[in-house]
Amino acid sequence: MAKTFVTLFPYYQDHHFYKDPGQVPYRISREGFEARIVRLQSDDLLPVTEKQIRVTQVRPIFGRNAGNLSLLFWLLRNSRRTDILNLFHLTWQSLLAAWLFKIFNRSGFVWVKMDNCHASGRYDWEYVLNREKSASTLKERFKEGLMRRRFIRSVDLWSVEDEESRDYYESSYPAFRGKIITLYNGHCADILNYTVRREFSDKEKIIVNAGRLGTHQKASDVLLEAFRSVAPFTDYDLHLAGTMEPGFIPWYEAFINANPDLKHRITYHGALDTGDLFGLYDRSRILCMPSRYEGLALVFCEAMYFGNAVVTTGAVSVAGIIRNESAGEVAERSDKEAVAESLLVLLRNPSAAESSGNNARRFADKHFSWPVIIRGLVTELEKRSKQG
Repeated sequence: MAKTFVTLFPYYQDHHFYKDPGQVPYRISREGFEARIVRLQSDDLLPVTEKQIRVTQVRPIFGRNAGNLSLLFWLLRNSRRTDILNLFHLTWQSLLAAWLFKIFNRSGFVWVKMDNCHASGRYDWEYVLNREKSASTLKERFKEGLMRRRFIRSVDLWSVEDEESRDYYESSYPAFRGKIITLYNGHCADILNYTVRREFSDKEKIIVNAGRLGTHQKASDVLLEAFRSVAPFTDYDLHLAGTMEPGFIPWYEAFINANPDLKHRITYHGALDTGDLFGLYDRSRILCMPSRYEGLALVFCEAMYFGNAVVTTGAVSVAGIIRNESAGEVAERSDKEAVAESLLVLLRNPSAAESSGNNARRFADKHFSWPVIIRGLVTELEKRSKQG
């Protein structure tokens, strides 16, 4: 009988299908598991997801403001029919769900995909586990005590997205020892039939950036100022894809107006569907993501699959891979000078750029393929469930 696998993701939307909340249950269902996604009922339709994977929508029976309580109630009623529970992020809500699940299904298995990167800084849960901050209310102190003493023990397997973070968390926190693995994210090129890719020499001279433009995390201002610095020394153009934060639009417009010579060298595509975004990666040679902090964002997995050399900062999960695999340049600071210097290393040396792009592609082919990732996960789940 097939094992049942539940991904509990309260605010799942259709665009998540191409990200880990959708790909994990979809891919694991193709490995023989009976998988489903559980989310809060919503008016948002799921035309892509529901063609591929079963979705259970939980009506907020306790009122919309208590939606997560409704999900926990669903979990209690269905815990004995669930072999593996997949949760995201180390939070009070995820640990409470894990604890309640194990109360009613002691033989059940809980996996939490943390999506944390040690190089990006410290997370709230680290302060709780280290008792470094005193909660302001008795209620908060009680919750933190439960997290430390009881709830965190309910998790059977944790995963992060880079080896450095795995090593750090395992050595720093007893709760993770022997229970944490590195699990990469992947691309969906196989689903969209993007199996034929351009060679680096056939690509256009494009630097690409994709994501939530204008957020503090993505450092879009740093990217644009760095491009202004390198533009006189290169014939590469800059292409931006993604939604732009409303508060950033005036800054962006002022930047373009103040630099009229760059107006025709910077293209803003807006939000692209996955297929069009893949087409842009395939045309581009360099991905520049000067993030101030970042886990293993899908943009890295996707662009590297298409053979883009990567310029990023040391505060992201992929930094160690870029260094170790010679797949691009890592700026040690997220400022315009450091990012511009890293870009120039590749822009002034075409052979280094091509070599970096080819190395990025080779690594992605081997490690950022969802079928490969999920087969490794299944091996871990089977091994550890037998140990339990």
